[in-house]
Amino acid sequence: MKRSLISMASLVSIMLFVVATIAGAAGPAPQVGGSIIDGPYASATPDSGSCGNNWAVDLFNRQFEILPQNPDGSWTVKQTFLKGKFSSLGNGQSGSGDSPGKCDSPANASNQLKEGVTGTFKGSFTITVQPGFSYVGVGGCGTLADWPVGAGQGSTPGDCTTGGWIQAHFPGAVYGSTATVTSYSITYKAKGQGLTVFTWTNSNAGDSGDIAN
Repeated sequence: MKRSLISMASLVSIMLFVVATIAGAAGPAPQVGGSIIDGPYASATPDSGSCGNNWAVDLFNRQFEILPQNPDGSWTVKQTFLKGKFSSLGNGQSGSGDSPGKCDSPANASNQLKEGVTGTFKGSFTITVQPGFSYVGVGGCGTLADWPVGAGQGSTPGDCTTGGWIQAHFPGAVYGSTATVTSYSITYKAKGQGLTVFTWTNSNAGDSGDIAN
């Protein structure tokens, strides 16, 4: 009878692979300081401007950082928008529509933005989840496995939304009610393309700039 021999080095390699695989399947891991990073999750969504109109479509990744539970029982979650890209919608009929910062100030009141302008953005939301809810480290965000319950307000299976992530990871909490955005800041930038204004910041501390023809 022939016997297959496995060298000690090979056996150690196999054991390390198994341990690494198990560790990787355990879900988000605590980071330095006790926070947990979950994501990134690919997302696509319309983007509203200061006048309330949808001025662009955004493609980006969502990443969530869950900080250690606060002494009062609430939770703080930082949602960061990574690798953000936008494409402007104009008026939906190949013409210009209201720019994202048009209603921010009298100086922007006549600003318009044509269709098809592309650019990048980055920023974050800080979300507070009220006491009485527990963090669950499994469930993903908008994956086929947790559709439709986990995906929340996503428009299609696989669509990750802020509300969907909250529902999946803080069961019973409702985005906009028991889980609210307490601060935010997102900066959009574009270059060339016949624009006269190139940077718009949308922030709870006050908007600034614009992106306009």
